[in-house]
Parts: sequence; structure tokens; C-alpha cells
Amino acid sequence: TAALSVTNEDALLKMLSVVVYTGAEWVDSADSVALDATVEPKIALKSTITAEGDLAKIVVYAEFEDGTWEDVTDECDLSLIDGSGSLAFVDETTLQVQPGAVALCK
Repeated sequence: TAALSVTNEDALLKMLSVVVYTGAEWVDSADSVALDATVEPKIALKSTITAEGDLAKIVVYAEFEDGTWEDVTDECDLSLIDGSGSLAFVDETTLQVQPGAVALCK
């Protein structure tokens, strides 16, 4: 069961967080779980774009002053300012490392 609360009050936007990730991995997973056990799965996002052709997904989260958050990726128009030409959008939420990319972080 889940508790649900619906209100008619506005919540002020506190922050937008842009997350760029290339994958995820399970962390702290149990080796085995009993049939009647309760587990809390956890993942860690990975962000490794190191070679031409590598892809990364982008999501945008809105955090509100009341502590709630929401995935607002579909409501955002993302753009990229990259003077080196090393990255480009291949669709609305996916970046790709371009041929001849310049290393930005070492």
C-alpha cells in the first residue's frame, strides 16, 4: 500500500538538476533473499564518456521547497553549448561524443 496526498497548493521550485549518465549498477545487493524478505534496491548512476561514439542520457529533475521532486525532462528544451564540437545531441535527451573529440577532463 502507499499513502497518497493530493493538495491544491503551489510548491515553489527550489532547484533544477540536470543529470548526465551512461549506465547504472546495483550497489549493496544481497547475495540471497528469503521469499518473505523486504529489500530496498539501490543503484548508482555511472557517467563515463571517454571515446568517440559513446552515448550519455540526460534527465532533468525539479526539486520543490516542500521536499518533493519530479522528473521534468519532457517539459524541458535542452540545448548544448560546446565550442569544441566534441558533443552533439543525437535525439532530444541523448548526447554522443563526436569524431575528433577534445578531452575536456583529465
